Amino acid sequence: MCSRPWPCPEAQTRLLDEYDAYPSLLKIYLSAQMYEALDDLTVDGQSAPVDLYERFLAWTRTRPAS
Repeated sequence: MCSRPWPCPEAQTRLLDEYDAYPSLLKIYLSAQMYEALDDLTVDGQSAPVDLYERFLAWTRTRPAS
């Protein structure tokens, strides 16, 4: 795994492979993970990160570069 925040490019590639036949389920899974991360990141009253959609979902439209 890389040292970047999840899902890093290696995780993205693995997830795309794992959910290859079920891309809609991948988006549902990642949406749930995004909202869990949002809860974790804002628990202390901090503002929500502006890049959560890009980090968790936007990349699912195209296969990331490794």
